Amino acid sequence: MAVTALPDDQLVPALDARLHLDAVQRVWAAELLLAHNDSYPTAQNNYSLHSDDAGIFDFVPSGFDQSQRFLIDLHGGSSPLDERGILFRRCIDHPACLERYDAALDALGHALADFDAQAEIDAIAAAIEPWCRPIPAAPS
Repeated sequence: MAVTALPDDQLVPALDARLHLDAVQRVWAAELLLAHNDSYPTAQNNYSLHSDDAGIFDFVPSGFDQSQRFLIDLHGGSSPLDERGILFRRCIDHPACLERYDAALDALGHALADFDAQAEIDAIAAAIEPWCRPIPAAPS
């Protein structure tokens, strides 16, 4: 949290030193694309932090039960809760960090456009089919 108090010229290098920032921005972008209005970017909620052995952190989202209830500005500005997470807010308000976040949004949008959900479902069904057996009827 000390990073949030740094001046703008030190923000992005400090975030990069303490977060897997590109991965974190992809998580934030995905949460907002899913309209997860009860997430860290929009409500400082439903997340945990995980650090690797080097002490670099990632955000791990959770609690998607309040997703897609209404549209959310992809920069989190229209959250009805308007309690954006401070790291997210500082990033969005910083031109260099915002540019990287917007690149994450763009990359995620392209990945979603190329995603074939039916093919993924079919592949999963084929992979688990050998282990799927009918449940015998209970004796009457």
